[in-house]
Amino acid sequence: MKLLSLILIVFQISTSIFTASAKTNSEKVIRVVLLAGQSNMAGAGNFDELEEATKNRIEKVAERVSLSVDGKIPIPLSFVFSQYQKDKRGFGNVFGPELFLGLTLAEENPTQEYLFVKTTQGGTALYGAWNPEWTAEKAMAVEAKGFKRNLKLYRLHQSHIKQNLQILIDAGKDYKIIGMCWMQGENDAAKEVSARSYEESLAKLIKGYRREFNLPNMPFVLGQINSTYGSFPEGPQMVRKAMVKEADADPKVSCIKTSTDTSWSDYPKHSDNVHYNTEGQSRLGRAFGQALLNLNETNTAKQRFSTAGFYAVDDSPRSVWNFNPGWRFYKGDVDGAECVSFDDRNWEAANLPHGLEILGENGSGGRNYQGKAWYRKQFEIQNQDEGGRTFLYFEAIMGKCKIWVNGNLLAEHFGGYLPIAVDITDVINPKGESNIIAVLADNSDDKTYLPGKNQSGLDFAYFGGIYRDTYLIQTSSVHFTFPELSKTVAGAGAFVATMDVNGKDAKMEVRTELSNKSKKAVDATVKIILENEELQSIKEVSQKVKLEAGSKQQLSNKFVAENVHLWHPDDPYLHFVRTEIIINGKIVDQMRTRIGIRLFEMRGAEGLFINKKFYDQKLIGANRHQDYSYIGNALPNSGQWRDVKLLREGGCRIIRAAHYPQDPAFYDACDELGMLTTTANPGWHFFNFKNPIFEERLYNDTRELVRRDRNVASILMWETALNETPSQPDHAMHNMHQIAHEEYPFPGMFTVTDHQEAKKGGLDMYYHGDDKNVNSFNREYGDGWEVDNWQSQNAMSRVKMEWGEKAMLTQALRQAKELNDRYPTPKVRLGGAKWAGIDHQRGYHTDPFWGGLLNGIRLPKYVYYVYKSQYDVDYKVNGIETGPMLFNTNELTQVSPKDVVIFSNCDEIRLYWLGELVATQKPSSEKAYADMPHPPFVFENVFDFEVIKSTWRRKTKEVEMIAEGLINGKVVVRDVKNYPEQSAGLKLSIADEGMNLIADGSDIIPFCATIVDPDGMKKVLASEYVYFEVDGPAEIIGGKFNMGNPVKTEMGIATVLVRATTKAGSIKLRAYSNGLKSDSLTIESELSGLKMLFNNEYQKASIKTNSEQTVIIQKDRSDMPMDIIELHKEIKLLRLEKVGKEQEIMELRSQLKED
Repeated sequence: MKLLSLILIVFQISTSIFTASAKTNSEKVIRVVLLAGQSNMAGAGNFDELEEATKNRIEKVAERVSLSVDGKIPIPLSFVFSQYQKDKRGFGNVFGPELFLGLTLAEENPTQEYLFVKTTQGGTALYGAWNPEWTAEKAMAVEAKGFKRNLKLYRLHQSHIKQNLQILIDAGKDYKIIGMCWMQGENDAAKEVSARSYEESLAKLIKGYRREFNLPNMPFVLGQINSTYGSFPEGPQMVRKAMVKEADADPKVSCIKTSTDTSWSDYPKHSDNVHYNTEGQSRLGRAFGQALLNLNETNTAKQRFSTAGFYAVDDSPRSVWNFNPGWRFYKGDVDGAECVSFDDRNWEAANLPHGLEILGENGSGGRNYQGKAWYRKQFEIQNQDEGGRTFLYFEAIMGKCKIWVNGNLLAEHFGGYLPIAVDITDVINPKGESNIIAVLADNSDDKTYLPGKNQSGLDFAYFGGIYRDTYLIQTSSVHFTFPELSKTVAGAGAFVATMDVNGKDAKMEVRTELSNKSKKAVDATVKIILENEELQSIKEVSQKVKLEAGSKQQLSNKFVAENVHLWHPDDPYLHFVRTEIIINGKIVDQMRTRIGIRLFEMRGAEGLFINKKFYDQKLIGANRHQDYSYIGNALPNSGQWRDVKLLREGGCRIIRAAHYPQDPAFYDACDELGMLTTTANPGWHFFNFKNPIFEERLYNDTRELVRRDRNVASILMWETALNETPSQPDHAMHNMHQIAHEEYPFPGMFTVTDHQEAKKGGLDMYYHGDDKNVNSFNREYGDGWEVDNWQSQNAMSRVKMEWGEKAMLTQALRQAKELNDRYPTPKVRLGGAKWAGIDHQRGYHTDPFWGGLLNGIRLPKYVYYVYKSQYDVDYKVNGIETGPMLFNTNELTQVSPKDVVIFSNCDEIRLYWLGELVATQKPSSEKAYADMPHPPFVFENVFDFEVIKSTWRRKTKEVEMIAEGLINGKVVVRDVKNYPEQSAGLKLSIADEGMNLIADGSDIIPFCATIVDPDGMKKVLASEYVYFEVDGPAEIIGGKFNMGNPVKTEMGIATVLVRATTKAGSIKLRAYSNGLKSDSLTIESELSGLKMLFNNEYQKASIKTNSEQTVIIQKDRSDMPMDIIELHKEIKLLRLEKVGKEQEIMELRSQLKED
């Protein structure tokens, strides 16, 4: 009764007493469930028929579950009285799904409080009363005569929800909407117009609720109808299929499937064969409850990202720990830090990934630290089996590094982009005793390893630190090897290859390598199990092997997988290969490798073939550097995934890796979302001819590159030669090409570099060039010739978001013309990648690159929607949002242009302005856009601010611009823009892209605070500083000196990064701006699915990082002679000029045609 008592206080006593009372109950987050629909959601279950034991259970949980029905004050969970049902069925104490839904949720979570907000009306349609885009015409078409034709239930339900949420807010209570239950559709099925529209209407309903409450991944549970009444016989099946289709397409939507067998044995009904009876409603409520639990479950069994190249198997002898939390850090060099006895109490606390520092928004031009940095950590080994092995796995450490464990130097590595594996078994202390790991990382310029070039002459920044994930892995003495620790060519670990495909059958080979570190020979069986996405076995093969003590052996298994779901960029279905070592009937090692079964073929003039079929789309996409505003390269897995999702939804079919191997989580996301991609040896404009160690390391990196990424389904091209380095030796390029094919001796390995070098090195395909028989790809377009010169580098293609509407529109239209030129090319030219997809930092220039589709904090610019609009309306890929879209670039401000430019994939756009129809128009017929699938729409001389300030000055709230997208004459998407008035407040939202915050000490989530007017309209011209505060197990990244907090708005939006701690829980973010109404938003971080290994006391005793610390890289050199200072300036200028000339040469070379 706590929640009910709290709510009643609102209506009964003064605010001051209420507030004091509310504070006593503010520890828990109220979980809110939304319920809506027609009569089966209203319910016709007879409460009096329930057993007393069941009633007692309901009464017990009612203390924690409250129910608001049709806008009324919440009551404890129970029946409601219905006179209608009393008159019709003889009983009035009725219930719907909410009763057993509440029972299911509350008993599963014994201390959790819930609030249910339910709005229903029998005999209403989604096409009519529930339509997010309600019109009187639609209501007339499907609703019965009378009051139902005037009902706007979509808005009514949302007003009921907001009423109830406001009560919680006023009480100081935090809440979280955990999902919506929808039981409706019978009336839509009854008529043809509504039945045929149900799939579209349902998608809009779900999208509308999610948008209204800023929850882009709010779970929905759909109760499938099974009625048969109405004048349209096909209607019920149409509605039923639409519900299933929506659930299949969206992982956060579940459908409770029902039978059409009129015995109603699954969910029993009353004799009218329409409404569920007491037992039917009981079962339905439980089904809704279980579905909601599943959709909200922190699924520790499902591992989204790979660890050291593999995925865990439940109860496997192979154990994996997240080794990221609990480090200490010192920026600089210090003697003796590798020693166990070293005193590191004054070092800062650090969780990995860690990038040495929090920089300002501009980290270019050498602002980042370059030099040595130390990391140390205490840990205890867990569950070490006798004779077992323990490994540390670093995904990457920037620059060169040394690794000590308990004072023993175990590894020295050169290169900042590939993994390091270390066997620490022989130097660690027994279980229960402390161990010390020390890492020295050095990102200083060094010409002996890749990329080799000084950062001051580099078009990207190195940044630094242990900036990718780290794991501790334990295996038995007999185990599958690590590719990083084995010299076996085209082997080690698990290597899965698709040799050929024939229809749905695939010829496959799986290579595994076993190591026996025990002191005796063993007879082992290696089992290979091909599993589908649901981890169900579809093919098994096994092989016996005798393994001598201290030896290792490579095995190969070839088989045909029949009737499998092939991977394709438009249908990225993923399988797993589970590999097991069995000795004496016991599994001693076990892991999964995630794969896509696919075959890539480059057929020259015929183009690209995937799974023996021509791929008929141009591969249009973008380049990507990995850095992120404030945090540099230290982007957690969720951020890698968001980048891929944003670019995939934004019209990109391919991402070119620039100019180094990207994070493993990036490739995991590409596989999952069907994003074709590349991988690359680190390099740019440099080859070291003086020191042979550079070439040796170049070859080693090529091997390690292929070994790391060989199981990635989405990699189409392998950039083995050094990027934009015409001077590199022909033999070196040829050797790298050969090494790649040695390590990947199967179909699908395509080495690539610029066509002039590719010919010399004998590579498989070309960047640029116009050879009619060798496939090529335009690696970079859309920027080079735009700059005024390569020193100042001013260009209309490079636009900072804060420059506003006109600048971004100019950029977008120029880039649309560049994009257009990618399409009218022959099949031999596969496509091209824009430079670049995301704004990024640079080493040699003081300005970041501002030509991205997204800015450095990942907010879309107008050009993003140029690319997004190129998908056809019927294009669908699981995991991303596609379909009809339009983006109106006109912001209706005093500086907005007269022309209204809209990017859309619709056939036509209908535009209304100031209540009048402007025109219904097709896309631009301008020749510069003639070859792109969906040119822009340009409505000339429409907007005029002078009209607003004169004719409409006293009715500005009525000023609106409406754009409707039409397909075959039917409106499929609609956008309404209202005139923004004075700045009044802030509106918080989460830019999580469906990736919840994980409590692992390093995960990050962006929050956006939008400046809005009194009616909630965004103020793009607002220039404000927004200050953020966070309560709960999280911290804000950055402070006032690096401008991480407070944050200045860009186009009316201020974005802050919030990082989780290692504890899960409720996190409340507040946003303030002087003179404006503040806002707050509460989320819950989730437990990590991977066990974390760190010393809690060591972590607690570490000094917390000071986010307010100023980052100063430019050191005072006033003690130097004036001529030396001037010489430094001259050198810097000469380097800038040299890089500029190099880039100009590369731009010219890219335009050259074949002889």
